[in-house]
Amino acid sequence: MLSIDNDGVIRDARIKVELIPQISHGPLTLIDAIVVHQTDSSTAKGTLAGYRTGAKGTGAHLLIDKDGTLYQTVSFHQKCWHVGPILSRCYQKHSCVPKDEEYYHSLTKITGGINGSYARAMDKREETKKYPDRYPSNSDSIGIEIVGRSLDSFGNHYESPTTQQQQSLHWLIEGLLDSLHLQRTDIYRHPQISRKGAGEAADATW
Repeated sequence: MLSIDNDGVIRDARIKVELIPQISHGPLTLIDAIVVHQTDSSTAKGTLAGYRTGAKGTGAHLLIDKDGTLYQTVSFHQKCWHVGPILSRCYQKHSCVPKDEEYYHSLTKITGGINGSYARAMDKREETKKYPDRYPSNSDSIGIEIVGRSLDSFGNHYESPTTQQQQSLHWLIEGLLDSLHLQRTDIYRHPQISRKGAGEAADATW
């Protein structure tokens, strides 16, 4: 079990705490899930510098460098923008109630295709549901970023995590599941739940 203090920060010698307010976006009152990402960058140093500019406002709670170094960049009491608009879980699994099924079928006509407005409309409807009826979102999940570049412009292939990254991820996940009282079914790769290239975090194991 990891020791998480009253400020939502892991206190362990393996974690470097570098809290970055630019990617912190209000209270996170519930943690239902963990989402694993890759940065599309070469180094943690570059990723951290990007977080600090606040230019995009996006980031994750935890970051794993190629040498396995672990950073906590946001308290578990604060939201990060790490997920983006979520997909419809029931629509993917063909388990929607008729009203949802009809709405999602009609979205392409309303929006003119699967584009930004389609994604936002789907996300808005899904956010009215509670997890696990929907996928986790920024409002109820923590994000873990693994440093690694996309090998193509579509994000279908990423660098494989290094052995050190895999070891750190495994240790981190084991501790978080215990400390946050989550199950392995509550861990997701980013492309499972949002519109991301299929290669992101595809080779990550835990």
